[in-house]
Amino acid sequence: MTSPEDVLRFWFAGDPSVRRKIWFQKNIAFDSGCNRFVDALREAKLGRLDRWAETPRGALALLIVLDQMSRNLHRGSAETYAADARARAVARAALACGFDQQVGPVERMFFYMPLVHSEDLADQEDAARLMEARRGAVDEHRMGPTRSHRDVIREFGRFPHRNAILGRINTPDEDEYLAEPGAGFGPRDKGGHAMNELADQDHDIGSGDYRYRFRRNWAKPPRWWNFGEVGQSGPPQTCVKGAVAANGDVYVLSRAAHPVMVFDAEGRFVSSWGEGEFSSFVHGLTIDPAGHVWIADSGLHTVTQHTPDGTKLRTLGSPGAASPTLYGKPFNMPTGVAIASTGELFVSDGYGNRRVHCFSPDGELIHSWGEPGDGPGQFALVHFITADAEDRLYVCDRENHRIQIFAATGELLAVWTGFVMPSDLAFGRETIYVAGADGVSIWTKDRRKLIHLGRDEPFDGAFNVHGIWLDADENIYLAQFDRAVSKLSRE
Repeated sequence: MTSPEDVLRFWFAGDPSVRRKIWFQKNIAFDSGCNRFVDALREAKLGRLDRWAETPRGALALLIVLDQMSRNLHRGSAETYAADARARAVARAALACGFDQQVGPVERMFFYMPLVHSEDLADQEDAARLMEARRGAVDEHRMGPTRSHRDVIREFGRFPHRNAILGRINTPDEDEYLAEPGAGFGPRDKGGHAMNELADQDHDIGSGDYRYRFRRNWAKPPRWWNFGEVGQSGPPQTCVKGAVAANGDVYVLSRAAHPVMVFDAEGRFVSSWGEGEFSSFVHGLTIDPAGHVWIADSGLHTVTQHTPDGTKLRTLGSPGAASPTLYGKPFNMPTGVAIASTGELFVSDGYGNRRVHCFSPDGELIHSWGEPGDGPGQFALVHFITADAEDRLYVCDRENHRIQIFAATGELLAVWTGFVMPSDLAFGRETIYVAGADGVSIWTKDRRKLIHLGRDEPFDGAFNVHGIWLDADENIYLAQFDRAVSKLSRE
C-alpha cells in the first residue's frame, strides 16, 4: 500500500533546482518512474485516499498524485485532466486549514498548482496572489507563467491548448493564439521535423580520446515497423535495452509489435522475434557468454531465457503473478539481468520490490537484498543492474539519483552519487559508461569523470536515454526514450 511519504520521497528526491526541470518539462524517464503510483492515482480519484488530506504532508502527497502525476501518467490524453476537480477541492480545503504554511517553500507551490491548472478565473486570481506571496517570501524569481495562465483565462475563458485533447472546437481567435510561437502551457516535445533531419545526419562529438561519430537514428526497422507507438497510455512505448552478440548482431528490445529486433553492424534489419510473447512493459535484455538472450518483463513479472532465434528455454517467475512486496520474493516488476563469471544470475526487481535477487545457474534462488528507501543499500527504483569483470554489481537506483555498488554476497561496497536519474550503465575494458536524464558520461574504473555528453548536445533532445550497451570495439549504442536506437562510433 502506497503511503504519503512514499510519494513525497519520490517526488522531492535530489536537488530541487534539478528536480524543477523534471517536474515542469517533459521527461519520459520521470514519467516512467511515476508508473509505480498508478494504483494510488486510481484510488485517489475514487476518494479512497481522502484520509491523507487530514495532515499537511498527507494533503501535499494527495495533491501531487491528483494534480501532477495525473499529467505524468496520462500525458497527451483527456485523462490528464480527469482528476483536476478533485485536486482543486483538496487544495481549497488544505488552504483553509493553513497547510500550505506548514511545509517548506518548494513543497508549498504544489498546494497552489491545482488553481494554476484551473479554467476558472477566480482560481487563477487566487493562484497568482498565492504564488507571488510565496516567491516574495523566498526572494525567488517567477519560474512559471502563472500570470500568463490568468491572462489566457481572462481572454478565452479556457486553455485553448487543451481543445484538441478534449475534443473542443477552436474559435478563430484561439486558432490565431495557438499559431503564436510558445503558445500554450506545459511540456512540449522538442525538435519536430528539424530534429528528425538532424537525427538522420552524422555528427562529430566528444573530445580527446573520446571522439565519436554520432547517428541518432542508427537502426532502421522495416517499412511500417517501429520501436513503439506514439500516444499510447501506460508505460512509454519505446525501445528500452539492447546487447551485441558475439557475431556482431545487435539485439534491440522494445515495447512494440515486434519486441526483439536484430540488426547488423550497419543498422540494417536482420530478423525479429517475440511477437505476442511479452507485455507492454517489457524492460531488460541481456546476452550471456553462451549467447542466450535473457528478457526481464516488468509487466509479466518474469525473467525468460531464449536461444538467439527466440526459442524460449526457461522462465523464472509466474507469468502475470506479482509477488507481494511485503515479502520481497521474486518477482514484482523486474527490470534487468546481470550474469556473473560464476554463471549466477542477478535480477533487479525493480519497480515493485526494490530488491536484488541472486539465482544459481540452474535458476534456484540463493539470496536477496534491498528494501524501499534512500539510505545505504535501500532503493527507490532498481532500474538496471550490471556486473563488472570482478563480479561487482552496479545497481542504477534511478530515482535516488545514484548508483550503488555491491559484492555478489549483497554487501554494499560504495554509493556513487552525482548523477541525474541514472538509468543504465555499461563496462568497457578500462572505462564505465553511464546513461541518465542529463545525457551520457564516461568514467574511469575509480569513478573519475572523463567526459560528459549533455542531453541537448549536439542538438536539443539528442540524448534521451533508457538503455546503453557496447560492442567489442566500445562503440556505444543507446535505446532512446523517443523510439530511436542511436550509435556513437569511435573515431
